[in-house]
Amino acid sequence: MDLIRVMTVFGTRPEAIKLAPIIQQLDKHPRFKSIPVVTAQHREMLDQVLNLFKIKPTRDLDLMRENQSLASLTASIFTHLDPILEDFDTWMAVREIDRLPDIHLKVVCQSSKFIGCCNINVSVCIFH
Repeated sequence: MDLIRVMTVFGTRPEAIKLAPIIQQLDKHPRFKSIPVVTAQHREMLDQVLNLFKIKPTRDLDLMRENQSLASLTASIFTHLDPILEDFDTWMAVREIDRLPDIHLKVVCQSSKFIGCCNINVSVCIFH
């Protein structure tokens, strides 16, 4: 039986704190393959949470640059995330929804072969 591949995408400390328990449970479950991907907007604070919860990102995009605008960061997320989604043939994406750059994941979830996209803040999974 194929594993259900679940990609979590996050880059800030608050996102990591919210997603850490989900990632840990996915790692423990025999039916899931957890694929944590970090964008690293808050590098030092994010690393603290990753170390605390013993999360090893599958990919670390390390996208934050000095004096970077939100538009530039969002464009970088679009550019760097697409090939990763193809590489891992992901079935479901999990995102923390109160961050604007995550709009990319919403667009991808609505237009791809995903089973669904889970929005953490409202605890609702949207399937299409």
